Amino acid sequence: MTTDHSLPEETILQNKNRIIELLKSTEREGIDNLIVFMQSPECNFFEAPASSKFHLCKKGGLAQHVLNVYDALLYLEEKYSQIKFCDSLIIIGILHDFDKALNLYREKYTKAGARSQNPYEKEDIFPMGHGEKSVILLQKFITLTTQEMMCIRWHMGPYDPSYRMYEFAIKDKCPEAFIVYFADHLATLYVDDAETPLEITETIPPITEVVT
Repeated sequence: MTTDHSLPEETILQNKNRIIELLKSTEREGIDNLIVFMQSPECNFFEAPASSKFHLCKKGGLAQHVLNVYDALLYLEEKYSQIKFCDSLIIIGILHDFDKALNLYREKYTKAGARSQNPYEKEDIFPMGHGEKSVILLQKFITLTTQEMMCIRWHMGPYDPSYRMYEFAIKDKCPEAFIVYFADHLATLYVDDAETPLEITETIPPITEVVT
């Protein structure tokens, strides 16, 4: 079933299967328990929206968004030899927004019964920040590398109020964090809600200066 506030059920299932396959391929200790949790009533990873009122604010939006980010990161790593995610690319790409799956989303309607222009009301049940909360939650199941923690924590780049305080240290110690921000921003602006999504290979500008 397809509605204006839901991805097609077939797409939701395909995304779920692809994400599970990718996560299993990491063979990370604890990953199976994480996958079980992602499918539990406590977690809404495969049906949660990517946002409450902006990009992919529809059922299944979060899973679609993280796959778009993963595909962008995969292309960037293949195109630029300076970028090195190694085995962490799947963990970072698929799980960078993990905390969103644990928010409570209530659909909003107008008095006339129509769906609101801002379709979801979000309740943050664990207000610990965005990137840092994902790191905390994920480490209940798997051990993250330093690179993974840095990339997930700072994937919002300058949209994180704390970013400017640490910007130069982040670029010095983990320049890949900026690449994750770039891929996330690319997916959000040009892929997630585009009527005709641009091919990832056609949208990547030169960015070698941030990784050299």
